[in-house]
Amino acid sequence: MAQTTAVSLIKGANNLQITDDGTNKRAANGLMLIKAMIQEIDDHHDPIIKKARATVEAAREAKAKFRDPLSDALQMIKDKRLTYDKESKATALKKQQEEQEKENVKAEQERKANLALAKDLRKSGAKQQAKILEAAVVEPTKIELQEPEKITGQALRKTYYADVVDLKSFVEAWLRGDVPEELVAVNRVLLGEYVRNPDKRLLVEKYPGIKVDFNEGLVVK
Repeated sequence: MAQTTAVSLIKGANNLQITDDGTNKRAANGLMLIKAMIQEIDDHHDPIIKKARATVEAAREAKAKFRDPLSDALQMIKDKRLTYDKESKATALKKQQEEQEKENVKAEQERKANLALAKDLRKSGAKQQAKILEAAVVEPTKIELQEPEKITGQALRKTYYADVVDLKSFVEAWLRGDVPEELVAVNRVLLGEYVRNPDKRLLVEKYPGIKVDFNEGLVVK
């Protein structure tokens, strides 16, 4: 009923033409009817809207009661995982550095031993054998160091490495003294594999500064 009346009043307002006192009075009467209809609609719907707002507010409070603490708990776990990840990377990096330091010490001890042996060989007249120890087949030590870098919400790890891209230039720089001796090591394992291979042994014999020798002994068959 109210809907039909509202539609009728709207239609009447659209069609209204005030041309004289009579139509002006009808317009005034229409104003009162429309105001009365607006009040009726407000009286009917405002309590429903108020109740709905109260229901929505209660629902929001009920939602926040557990959701907010859960959100805090979620962030807490994320922070703890990031802390664990950072500490784990720091521990791994420290271990890697310690292992690298041990390798450096071992390489330095071997280098000094080789130099001492080469010196003794020269004193005894075995200059060719001394040359093998001093500048036979050299291989630079490759060093890799992993360094973690923290980014908000993530963990980024950089891996630094060094390798030789021009071996000839590297060896020449080492011979000039521009490269520290601890970065160069004699690869005796690879040299031994070469000389035990008949085909490769022929090549090794042609390498400058290399002398291929052998020991004879009885073998029980």
